[in-house]
Order: sequence, then structure tokens, then C-alpha cells
Amino acid sequence: MQEEVFTYYPPREGANPRSQYMQGISRSEVFYGEYVAFGHSGGTLGFTAYMYWLEDTDIVLVMLTNVGGMHSGISGAPGIFFRTVWIPAVMRYLGR
Repeated sequence: MQEEVFTYYPPREGANPRSQYMQGISRSEVFYGEYVAFGHSGGTLGFTAYMYWLEDTDIVLVMLTNVGGMHSGISGAPGIFFRTVWIPAVMRYLGR
């Protein structure tokens, strides 16, 4: 079962070419700087969640919010915050 979980599949047509997909987990080649990340994100009405582990580190980034993109007035707002504010702040705090 573990072998199947960590078997990568090429991205679908039109998807991010730098991402590979497993069973519910993605592997992003250039997640933050040169870091490769494994994780998953998603949301539903009024909720968004992100969880990623940076390969070869002990860093796991998690963000849970009860705001979905449709409530913020900005399409993709939680993802924008995660990538442009949360990750840089955590990495700066950790001295990376």
C-alpha cells in the first residue's frame, strides 16, 4: 500500500507541469525557492486548508482558515496568503 501511495503520476493536461500526483498527495518540484514539497490543499464553502512537508527537512507547513476564496472577494485569496505571506514568514522565522 505504501508503494502505491508514493507512486507518482504525471500531471493531467493543463495542470501545473512542475507537480506530480500520488494518491491524494502532490509533489511540487519548486514549492518555495529550491524546496520540494509533498502535501495537499483544498477547500469547500467557507473553509480552506493547506498542509505540505518540505522534503529533506523537518518542516511541515499547515494553514487552516474558515475563509474560502468566494468569501474574501479575491479569487484564490487563501492560496495567495499561504504562498506570499505565510510560507516566507515561517521560513524567515526558521532562518531559511
